[in-house]
Amino acid sequence: MNHRSIAAVNALPLVADWPAGHRSSPEQLAFQLITRSQALRSQVLLLVAPSYAQAHYFPEGSIETMRLAIEAGREPTRRVLAHDEQVDLPVIALRLLGEGFGMLAPILPRRAALEVGVSIAARTLAPSPTAQRAALDLDGVLAGSAWACEQLLANGARAVTVVPTGVDFELFRPAARRGDLAQHFVIYSAGGLSHRKGQDIVLRAVAAFRERHPDTILLTAWQAALPERASDIRHAGLVDTPPALEGGRLAFTPWAVPFGIPEGALIDVGDVPQAVLANLLSEVDVALFPNRAEYDQNTRLLECLAAGVPVIASDNTGHRDILDARDMWPLTEQRPLRGAPIAGTDGWGESSIDEIVAHLEWMYAHREDARRTAAAARARIAGHAWDPVLRSIDEAVRHFAR
Repeated sequence: MNHRSIAAVNALPLVADWPAGHRSSPEQLAFQLITRSQALRSQVLLLVAPSYAQAHYFPEGSIETMRLAIEAGREPTRRVLAHDEQVDLPVIALRLLGEGFGMLAPILPRRAALEVGVSIAARTLAPSPTAQRAALDLDGVLAGSAWACEQLLANGARAVTVVPTGVDFELFRPAARRGDLAQHFVIYSAGGLSHRKGQDIVLRAVAAFRERHPDTILLTAWQAALPERASDIRHAGLVDTPPALEGGRLAFTPWAVPFGIPEGALIDVGDVPQAVLANLLSEVDVALFPNRAEYDQNTRLLECLAAGVPVIASDNTGHRDILDARDMWPLTEQRPLRGAPIAGTDGWGESSIDEIVAHLEWMYAHREDARRTAAAARARIAGHAWDPVLRSIDEAVRHFAR
């Protein structure tokens, strides 16, 4: 940081250096920053207007809120972009950092008065000398979990703060079961299809469980924002080919049949808005997250906890920040990945199919008990509501200026 007073830095606007939206976690963060700026101590600017082509993803009324916030920041944004090129831009910049400290598609054209990285790296790749020098130029990095913080510090980041992952408590809340799937035991699995998310583990576990309980339905929210990248599921060594693309969507139902999930036993909810997912969760008996790694505390998992859904989750990486055996069902048997042709998987974990099935068997026999146990989690994760999350980010950013 240039030699500015803390008071001067605190007066600067905050810029998320990526587009706002409502699909990926970073897009949601930018969206929440611009629409809930009252939780922050400074104005939030977006330098690139978000795309409204996928307006159905946004909660009702929120697009208009975002438009008004962007309009209010239009003149300050113009002044920032027209600023004297000989000095740092008068903003606090949040920059997305991928694997090995790589900066992802920066929009802000020059260095800002305060430079803060937001890490979304799950792989433990050592940075190149160039990337490491760029990381040292950052005033600090925000990490989504204690595990991610450890990886960043080990790779040379000089100041890292862990901030909670946000969830929309207004959308995701306990609700009475409508009865659409009342004759079934419903297992929910969410996250864009990838080796890291472990959908192959889900399929194997559910297939084994269905041998004794054929009334089981697997409800999936696996559609990926970039479906062409789903081919990395082959790294699991259990999948020869990824699902076929049909009309731009991944066709999961026929793909799951060779795993032992027959036609009709898997319901793909498609690429739907959060509001639709929130309604669907009232039909779910258990959510299953045997993810091999998470850089943060897993937005999809937190949505289930906020909705009062019993959760089974892998005890590794970012999940460890949120796991609590008093109101969740941890998968404690975690084996290191072996033989996967993918670099940077230190600390990742392979969950036990037998342990998953054992948890599912208990829940099948004790559904109401599982719901009552899971209800306690919502209060425990209150700090993951967006307003306190944004205040945590704001406090961490200001700390980097000291």
